[in-house]
Amino acid sequence: MNTVIKRHRFGRMAAWVLVSVAASAAVVLLGVWYFAGRGMLIRPGSESRPGRALSTGTWVAAHYLSLPRVLPAVGTISPISPVNLAARISGRVIYVHLYSGERVYAGQILIRLNETRLRAEVEASVATASMAKAELTQALIDQHRDRILLRTGDVTQAVMDKANTAVATDQALLANAIAREKTARTVLSYARIVSPMTGIVMRKLINVGDTVMPGELLARIYNPSRLQLDVTVRQSLADHLRLYQTLRVSLAGMSKPIIGSVRQIVPHVSTRTRSFTVKIAAKFPSGVWPGMFGRADVPLGTHHVLIIPDSAIEHIGQLDIVHKLSAHGVNIATIQPGRKLGVWREVLSGLGPGQKVWMPRRKPDASRKFTHAAAIHSRNAQTSRDG
Repeated sequence: MNTVIKRHRFGRMAAWVLVSVAASAAVVLLGVWYFAGRGMLIRPGSESRPGRALSTGTWVAAHYLSLPRVLPAVGTISPISPVNLAARISGRVIYVHLYSGERVYAGQILIRLNETRLRAEVEASVATASMAKAELTQALIDQHRDRILLRTGDVTQAVMDKANTAVATDQALLANAIAREKTARTVLSYARIVSPMTGIVMRKLINVGDTVMPGELLARIYNPSRLQLDVTVRQSLADHLRLYQTLRVSLAGMSKPIIGSVRQIVPHVSTRTRSFTVKIAAKFPSGVWPGMFGRADVPLGTHHVLIIPDSAIEHIGQLDIVHKLSAHGVNIATIQPGRKLGVWREVLSGLGPGQKVWMPRRKPDASRKFTHAAAIHSRNAQTSRDG
């Protein structure tokens, strides 16, 4: 008896479920038929009639916009012609005023070497020059006296010749002593190493107490107003670059790009990477340091993109639609948009050039800005007001 009752209840429940499913399917099919009849069912790549009247706006024709094709080339910032401070003489370092990243000025003493021996050599050369000057003075006196005595016949010509020789010899010795003094003073000046330019210390390689040798690198200084971007460019782009060509340069953390000029194209291609180096000089803003990452846009000609106003595109779910004007009236068409170019939007598929789309009129927004290229082409767009 219980088994019969349970079977009866299960049958009624199954019947009720079937009736509910059938009713739901009927409602869905009725809705699809209703919206399809009114032109509201939109499939990708298809067109349909709009189900409501268009608001006030403007018909705008899709048109091509010419955009430059560029290839980003990456590189790093480096100083132009950095100055290397090197020792000219050997000696022990007794004073250093160098700190990495510190600003130094032209003529400022940065390093001093021990000057004791050098000053002694200067004093010795000064004494030698004084002695040679005294001997020359005496030789001139003797020459003058012998010249008078030669006229009276009190001395012979041989004595006069010796006096002339003595004067010439003492003149040569004095000139040599003066040259030695100048050399000693010059060597003494090498003990003080001064900054040849106003710039920033890039590297410091010396400390107090070190002994340096001639030609040894002590520090490196660069001018922060003379920087360049060294980028690596593949070999196939050699024909697209030339000296003094202007390129757009951008740095990590910099708000907007700047314009640089090709300063040097290194005439050497790496056999391993098949690339070469291009050095681009520019007026970089403050806060740019050597070693920072940068990018330069290498132009590769132009290409054309189809654009329409961005405000003409409506978003329904995952679909992007526009109201398109055709010979049969106004239709709804799905498109595939691309990049946003100011107030314009690139159209990858779904429209052709010259086809008009509806752009509804909106309140002006002062925050929206036209790009230079879009502003030029917006004046050439074929528009007509809805009557």
